[in-house]
Amino acid sequence: MKKDEQKSYRCVVCGEKFSDRDVRLYNFFRVQKTCCACYTSGKAKDHRDWCFGKLNRLNEEGRIVRWGYDPVEHSECREECPDRSICPLFLTRVDKKTGKRYTKIGRARKRARDRDSSGAD
Repeated sequence: MKKDEQKSYRCVVCGEKFSDRDVRLYNFFRVQKTCCACYTSGKAKDHRDWCFGKLNRLNEEGRIVRWGYDPVEHSECREECPDRSICPLFLTRVDKKTGKRYTKIGRARKRARDRDSSGAD
């Protein structure tokens, strides 16, 4: 087994093991000790369960009723959240040219997979 394929990291959420290659392919985030699949499922959860990967939810008057990623107005997000460096990568955005929805992590993972399959380092 190649050194970069040895599973030496474990996700603190699901317990799955990951390798250095998984880190390079953005399947596992070493600093947060959490895998991409757990972050993706967290993003799908309700705001009340986990604000991860979501924008603030506003009411009709424009007031925040559920906090999402907001490091400017929300000090907990900016200073205390252990996922603060990863969260903005999972926010869904709309491409101004094409109108398609995307996430920065989705684009980064695709580039990493393309690099890995071509054999480039």
